[in-house]
Amino acid sequence: MNQAPKNMSSYEILKNVKKGERYRSVEYGKVTADILLSLGYVSRRIGVRSKDADYGGFGMGHVASEPNYKLTFQNNMKWFSHYEINIDSNGWIKIGSNKYDWNLHDGINPSAFRGVNAAGKEGIPCFIKINYGD
Repeated sequence: MNQAPKNMSSYEILKNVKKGERYRSVEYGKVTADILLSLGYVSRRIGVRSKDADYGGFGMGHVASEPNYKLTFQNNMKWFSHYEINIDSNGWIKIGSNKYDWNLHDGINPSAFRGVNAAGKEGIPCFIKINYGD
């Protein structure tokens, strides 16, 4: 199992794999994230470790990629105060900026977004659904 040099590209890793080299899941997680990005899907690498990963030796952790969307909101609401978001119909929550990182799960991912003015009046919500996975 090889640890790729720090600045090795996903393309170089895949070329070496074709020649028979093997890498850790860290490198394959990078390759997966880069492939998803090339297809227009923003993702992030996540680390999964057992509770004894520091002491257990080889194979006690794993790296994978998951989809992650950065949403950016704009409005023309008079006396705008803040945005609210409703993920998976779990109720409206206030968010502190015009950006939100949305992590998808398998299946249908429904969301709604709206602005709220200084008097507490909610704007008309915008809706989006993304079907992720099988």
